[in-house]
Order: sequence, then structure tokens, then C-alpha cells
Amino acid sequence: MKRIWIAVLFLVITVCACSYEQMTFKNRYAEIINIIDDAVECEDVTEKKDYCYDIIDSWEGYLKKISVLIDESNLKAADVCIRKIRLCADFEEECLSDDLNETLIETKSELEQIYDSSKIKFSNIF
Repeated sequence: MKRIWIAVLFLVITVCACSYEQMTFKNRYAEIINIIDDAVECEDVTEKKDYCYDIIDSWEGYLKKISVLIDESNLKAADVCIRKIRLCADFEEECLSDDLNETLIETKSELEQIYDSSKIKFSNIF
């Protein structure tokens, strides 16, 4: 009987850890995607730079949490996009046009792939 309770306790801990992981992924993903959407819609250069730095800061916190749980190749692709955003944001108006918007859209796509691969779905499990 004692083994059954230990197994049940282990199962409850596992379910709680998975739920926490999914909520963390969803909240951070939504936060970064909202900032990216705001940055794409923004026309003011200084405001767009601020959005870019917000994206970079959010990504660095997000990366620390998910690097343990997600495949490295997916994270590297998204990290390259974030580095491109940093390069564009560090430059003046030359880069803050279509190049930055393309990079933001590419980053959004990479983050969507990471989020979709981290969801608990039958296609991800089997």
C-alpha cells in the first residue's frame, strides 16, 4: 500500500510540474508575441527601439527557463533572430524600417514553432 501512495504522490508532482511548465510557456510566449506585434505596428523610431529592447529583455528571461526543456536547435534559431533585432535596434534609422519588421515577423514565427513544439499534444508525444 505504501508503494501505491508513493506512486500517486510522484504522479501528482509530475502533473503539477507539467502544468507549471505549460503555464509559464504560455504566459511568456504571449508576452513576447504581444510586444512583437506592438513593435511591428509602431511607426515612431524611438518607440520601436524601446519595444525591441523589451523583446530582448523578455527573451533573455524566457531563454533561461526554457533552455533546459526545449531542443537546442529550435532555441538557436530564435536566438539568432533576437540577435538580429538587437543589431537593428543598436543602429539608427537605417535599419529600423522593413529589415526590422521582417526580422520581427521571423522571430514571431520561430517563437510560434517553439511554443507549438512545447505544447502537450498527442502529436508531440507520439
